Amino acid sequence: DTPHKSVPGRVRGVVGGDRIKYTGKTATKGSDMVTFKSLLNSVISTRGAQFMNVDIKNFYLGTHMGRFEYMKIKYSLIPDTIKKQYNLDKLVVYNSKGIGYIYVEIRKGMYGLPQAGQLTNDKLVAHLAKYGYHQAKQTPGLFRHETRNITFVLVVDDFGVKYVDKENAEHLVKTLQELYTITTNWKGDEFLGFKIRWEYNKRYVGIIMPGYIRRALQRFQIIPPDKPQDAPHAWTKPVYGKNPQLPTSADTSPPLGKKDLKRLKELVGTQLYYGQAVDSSTLVALGTIASAQVNGTQATKAAMKQLLDYLATHPDTEIIYKASGMRLWINSDASYLSEAKARSRVGGYYYLTTFPSRNPTSDGPSTPLNGAIHIISSIMKNVMASTSEADLGGLFFNGQEGCPIRAALKFMCHSQPPTPIKTDNFTACGITNKTVKQHKSKAMDMQFYWVRDQQNQGQICVYRKPGSDNHADYYTKHFGAPHHRAMRRLYYNVEQENVL
Repeated sequence: DTPHKSVPGRVRGVVGGDRIKYTGKTATKGSDMVTFKSLLNSVISTRGAQFMNVDIKNFYLGTHMGRFEYMKIKYSLIPDTIKKQYNLDKLVVYNSKGIGYIYVEIRKGMYGLPQAGQLTNDKLVAHLAKYGYHQAKQTPGLFRHETRNITFVLVVDDFGVKYVDKENAEHLVKTLQELYTITTNWKGDEFLGFKIRWEYNKRYVGIIMPGYIRRALQRFQIIPPDKPQDAPHAWTKPVYGKNPQLPTSADTSPPLGKKDLKRLKELVGTQLYYGQAVDSSTLVALGTIASAQVNGTQATKAAMKQLLDYLATHPDTEIIYKASGMRLWINSDASYLSEAKARSRVGGYYYLTTFPSRNPTSDGPSTPLNGAIHIISSIMKNVMASTSEADLGGLFFNGQEGCPIRAALKFMCHSQPPTPIKTDNFTACGITNKTVKQHKSKAMDMQFYWVRDQQNQGQICVYRKPGSDNHADYYTKHFGAPHHRAMRRLYYNVEQENVL
């Protein structure tokens, strides 16, 4: 069912791809969510730019496959009207058991073919190249024209297009129409399940996935809570003092059965996409649950229940992106021994903003905060020996994540000076900048010193400011409900939630 398209009801035949042995390339990389969000920022930050969508119809059904594949369909499954229309009685073949089959030669694309995506994408990219549209070498799914002011992201057969001057967008439309049947949405208010709210005059854009959580709750038959739940996870008040920090205690609650484990995994997968797309406040809770889902317990089930209650209380989250100078800024943080098995968690907040007039590493005014284009909230595989090593590891992970984002922004014609990465740890910052004399810290994981290399090359600029000014801190720890309410007001458009 596709109610937003011209043909709302469709029937698709699918070939059994698991039974086809194809030795060529099958993977097709489309644009990722970070690139899409970066493009939205680029549109709203470029004077005169607008956004529109193009969708190719029957994308997989119009490509010659080069070599044919074959399949058989049980004759009893074919409707009588189809048998009569194509005179299939003459083509049926019976096996030794008397079961009839129709043998099919697949001459075009078909859903389920392992190679269909690769071959259709190759054909599309080659066609676009003839008219001056080329894909970024380091960013799959991101295209730009040689001379025209137009850039777009491609996800399978969906185009999200930034253009200046409608003539440039019409050139892309005509290019695609030579080979495909397409539909266009000049409002640009929908893309990949997102509703996009453009406020060109006010120079901001909002993205939201309305109804996603409500549909998920209905699918899993989740009853909303009687009282609002403002915390996505449980919180234990920390005890401060001279005693050393201890690892999180092991979960000793009874294990879940197979049915509950399967349901738990389905819930994690459903909510993880939503968390990465829109509501990142759930990522800490989801990360903890996901790490325990293989051997889930009653405690894991209770944690998922609280998360679902939180999502039912805040079902429609909107992120706002404001016009900026398109300079990438990263906040990095880590929490030491905050997860099971003595693991630590790294957090990162990535946003696009305008460089301040003063040196960003000074104590001058901070840059304007913007909606996050990317969030990291991950449990480190390495077991850290100290808070400083955890924070240095956080700089390493966040620095690596920032590299492809910098490349994509440059391809969009937004130059990038050394990307500032903010940390609140004095030692981690000192090791990177060589302002501390190392003794025991020499034993820290060697790969983390990659950060120092990148700083020497002028790719990043690590500096320190207090934790209260570090927006990645929220994605490294479990907090109480008052803190979550405050962060929702900071990171999301809570007024829009109330309207919905």
